[in-house]
Amino acid sequence: DATKEVLNCALSQDNVVRMNRAILVALGLSSALVGCSPMAQIKARAAFDMQCKEDQVEVIEISSFRSQYGARGCGKQASYIVRQGQAILNSPIAPIEQSTGAATPPPAPPAPPAK
Repeated sequence: DATKEVLNCALSQDNVVRMNRAILVALGLSSALVGCSPMAQIKARAAFDMQCKEDQVEVIEISSFRSQYGARGCGKQASYIVRQGQAILNSPIAPIEQSTGAATPPPAPPAPPAK
């Protein structure tokens, strides 16, 4: 008869309600993680890696086939991949080389031979 008590307790309405709540919370958390776009994941990870605010990070898709992305922010850049739903740094974080916008002049022609 102890078995009946355990079964009655396990199947009581309070326990069923608690179990349903736990299942809903677990489903909600897993769907929140799955629903987060790769771009958003990379933006958050890059902001952390580059010590930037997220709104200062720009993310572009380099290759959708390979799930490769580039991120730039706060004068730095890096590439990332997404594997099993996680953003992974795929290159060193490097400074962005600033371009002056001016074209590099061609090299000077060689000096004429001395006579």
